[in-house]
Amino acid sequence: MNYSWGSKTAIATLQGRAASREPEAELWMGAHPKAPSSALNHGEWQPLDRLIKSAPKVTLGPEVHARHGRLPFLFKVLAAAEPLSLQAHPNMAQAKAGFAREDALGVPIAAPERNYRDDNHKPELICALTPFDALCGFRPALELHELFTQLGERALAPYAAPITALQGGQLSESEALSRVFSSLMRAPKSQQVILVETITMALRSRDRASRFEPSFACAQALAERYPEDVGVVTSLMLNHVTLAPGEALFLPAGNLHAYLSGMGLELMANSDNVLRGGLTPKHVDVDELISVLEFKGQHVQKVLPESCGTRLWRYPTPAHEFELCKIELDAKPLSIPASNGPEILIATEGKAVYQTSQYFVELLAGESAFLKARKKAYKLTGPGTVYRAIVPALRA
Repeated sequence: MNYSWGSKTAIATLQGRAASREPEAELWMGAHPKAPSSALNHGEWQPLDRLIKSAPKVTLGPEVHARHGRLPFLFKVLAAAEPLSLQAHPNMAQAKAGFAREDALGVPIAAPERNYRDDNHKPELICALTPFDALCGFRPALELHELFTQLGERALAPYAAPITALQGGQLSESEALSRVFSSLMRAPKSQQVILVETITMALRSRDRASRFEPSFACAQALAERYPEDVGVVTSLMLNHVTLAPGEALFLPAGNLHAYLSGMGLELMANSDNVLRGGLTPKHVDVDELISVLEFKGQHVQKVLPESCGTRLWRYPTPAHEFELCKIELDAKPLSIPASNGPEILIATEGKAVYQTSQYFVELLAGESAFLKARKKAYKLTGPGTVYRAIVPALRA
């Protein structure tokens, strides 16, 4: 996917080739109808969605086929050279209702103003391959009040009034955050422009010893790219987090976020539904975005890998559709337990060799493979690092 915010070098370097002439933002591995992967099957290249549909119970396995009816996850390499838009994703009920509503209105699937491009929700996990910066979720309201106070700009006072009401016991934290965000997003454009200009001036003269300095520096950088976008101000409402390689974030439905820079593996439910809130030239539907947001003030909890066997780790999340696993290989074959469902493997370092009596597949860094459902363990040989996308054991 050649989105404008993508890197010309990151995915190319991962795959050991020359830099691209155009941005390469995302490498999709999956069967989403917008851009299904091509799979080499018995010497013939086929779209992965078509390959799965030709024998769904065999490729997906009976349990996954009965539960999901399709490959339930979408796996990506994401490479951000510039910040992505502020965005959130709907829950299942919101996605189904929104998709049906826009279909009934006759809005084309590819129309720029379309909010819902499928009827699925989109919880997601981002796992850093390089240092990775992101904005993620609303910070606690009282912390936001402290940030606004340190910034010292009186122009924010009218928008911050709900936090004062929170402190007086008149509003819940969720109500206060909702009112602050909504008043900023729904302000007349002329007021937004003046506010962004005022805040940008305050950011230039800020106290760089503040504990909020990473957030202030981020907002100033965003202001340089989007000098009239109120997203510069609302970005200050979000937690700023830096992931080290191997660390991850889980983003449930309704989480407002923006990826800022770095390369990572993104694993999500099989959906392309994005509701944007600024910092983008693309379509922004303020009312629809606000309707799906979860206004929870809380600090970010990173997802760290848990050991689940020899040189095997998993990233625990509550998602039903996907689970990310990490595998460290050496020259000795490593037995990989069967997941009883479909899998996608991608090598990120070195190589991984998959060999059976029928198949020999060598994956070099940046190459991926689809494995149909199986009940028996298989073996991989390195040396290298592999990430594995699977469907977790069925949960109630």
